[in-house]
Formats: sequence, structure tokens, C-alpha cells
Amino acid sequence: MGGLGFEERLNSFKTLGKILETWAVGPIPNKVQVAFDQAMADNPWFTERWIRFSFKGLAWFLSEEALNRWAASNPSGFGVPKKVGNVALVLAGNIPAVGFADIFYVLMSGHRALIKYASRDKALLSFLLQELSQLEPSWKEQFSEATTPLKDFDGVIVTGNADTARTLDHYFRAYPRIVRGHRQSVAVLTGLENHKELEGLALDMVAHFGLGCRNVTMLLVPKDYDFGHLAETLEAYKDEFLQHHRFKNNYDYQKTLLLLNRIPHYAAGPLLLVPSENTLAPVSVVHYTTYENHTKVFSFLESHTSNIQAVVSAAPWVPGAVSPGKAQFPEPGDYADGVNVAEFLASLQGHQNILHLRSE
Repeated sequence: MGGLGFEERLNSFKTLGKILETWAVGPIPNKVQVAFDQAMADNPWFTERWIRFSFKGLAWFLSEEALNRWAASNPSGFGVPKKVGNVALVLAGNIPAVGFADIFYVLMSGHRALIKYASRDKALLSFLLQELSQLEPSWKEQFSEATTPLKDFDGVIVTGNADTARTLDHYFRAYPRIVRGHRQSVAVLTGLENHKELEGLALDMVAHFGLGCRNVTMLLVPKDYDFGHLAETLEAYKDEFLQHHRFKNNYDYQKTLLLLNRIPHYAAGPLLLVPSENTLAPVSVVHYTTYENHTKVFSFLESHTSNIQAVVSAAPWVPGAVSPGKAQFPEPGDYADGVNVAEFLASLQGHQNILHLRSE
């Protein structure tokens, strides 16, 4: 990469993180507004509020402290591949700039990124890469938009839903690969949460209209849990969400199904709380189930591991839990699906061929 070393690459991302932090909360330049407007035109689920929220999450991801912790955890020599390869990235588009982490990992590994954008989330990612290249022009040599058919790559990272994951895992079976399906997140409540913790949990539930894999769509609550305080906290989002026509259509459809099938449910702000042990829930619905002891919680989490992206809880006895309000703020070491992308990239050897990948 033109002699650019690992630390120099890391520093350019740190600088980008500081810029994103200002754009997340303050006035933005015209070029950023243009990118926002294009992103919202491409994907009606994207609003300026949640695009800025994504930028806030990326600023956290690229903070100096987070990047230093991640760099220290990588084996010696990471970022200096024996052979520079091409890594194809088939990205999702469910929330703003959702594929940024995978692009970061590939660029930091010293490999080149061949990016197949999701058509509904191209504007923000291409804009961010343009900004990165302005900070360090050498980056321009390290990424390009993937062609169709997809060709000349050494490994592939794919993110999709459950059905496409199975199909693409078979499709790319001859290649080193990471194939991710759809996951959602779970929260374990004790009934002792304070107002700040409930506010954080509400954000974890509603961010991006619930479309992300780190959104909480399943609650584990004690028997006879009172949802009143949580519902009051969620009320702050009700008007905004029910004025969004796509979300409102989902809400009305799900509520109608529940009423027709006489399924008990609890209206909590813009969400419908429904008893179920299914961790995956449709837009506007959050499932819940009760527990009587810690053993049942541990058993539930273990049996649903393959469907859970993150566990949110303020309870100290819940292993590996993320604090309420932090579900959408992973660090670089919080690899999606628990698969260490850095190790995968470090293991790649030459393996080039051509595959025909249909356009989205």
C-alpha cells in the first residue's frame, strides 16, 4: 500500500472517527448533507436522526481507545500479509453504513477490498471511503466496487438474511469465507433497572426502527414483571415512529394479526410486546418470555446462541452482557456472530477464480 504502515493506517481511521463524531451531533457541511439526502432517497428506512446515530456509533468504533485495544489484541504481523489478496465484501443494507466494519477490517489487514454494495446503502459508504481517501490518498489503491460477475478474489465475507446465507454459503463453498445470516439481540431484565437503564434499553429496542442485528427484539423478564415503566420510556418514540409510513404499515399489520388471532400483547409506545420464545421478531414487535431463576436464563441463552447477536443487561450475573444503551456501539473487537474477522483475513492465501453474482 505504497509503504503505508499499520500504525499510519490506524491513525487515518482515528482521524476519520473524530470527524464523524462532529458530524453525528453538530452542524454538517453541505457535502455531508448531500450524502445524507442521497442515502434517504435510496432507502426510505433511513432518516437523518438514525444516520447521525450510525455516525455516532462509527465514531465510537473508531475512537482512539477502541482502536488501540483492538490493535493490541491482534497477533504480531497482522496487517502485513505475505501476499496481498482481494477480499470480496457482499454487504447488507438494513441500517446506515452497516458494512463499514468489514471494510475497515480488510483495509487494516493490508488486503484489497472488492465491495459489492447493497443498492439501498451505497451512498454513505462510498462517501465515507471518499473522505478516508482525502485523509490518506494511498487508500484509493486498496478498494474498488466489485464487478458483476464477481471475479479475482481470494476470500469473501457475506452478510444477508437466513435464506440468502444458506444459498451463498453453498455458492461460495470453494472459497475461504465468512457467511453471516440474520440475528437479533436479547435483553435480560430483573425489574430493578433504574430510569437511565430503561432509557438505554428503549434505545436498543427502537434504534433504526428495529432493523439491525444489534436491536433488542427479545426480553427475558422475571415472572409477574411490570412493563409499565418500560412502556412509559418507549412512549417518547411513539409519535415519530407512527408517523413513519413504512413503520406504521408494519405496526398496523402486526397489531391486526394479533387481534384476529386473539394473541395477548402489550402496547408499549411504538412497539407491540408479544409473549414468545422466538428471538427473531418482525418490525414493530418485541417478544418476551419469563424466567423464575438464573438457570433458565442461562439455558435460554445457550439454546438460542446461533440467533443472538448481543445480550443486553444491567445484571452482573449475565455473562458477556452489554450495558443498556450500548448495544449499537460495538468496538472493533466485538466481531459480528463472534467470528474473528482479523484471524480470517490473516489466514488468506492466493485463491482466485470467477463467480457469477447477480446484481441486487
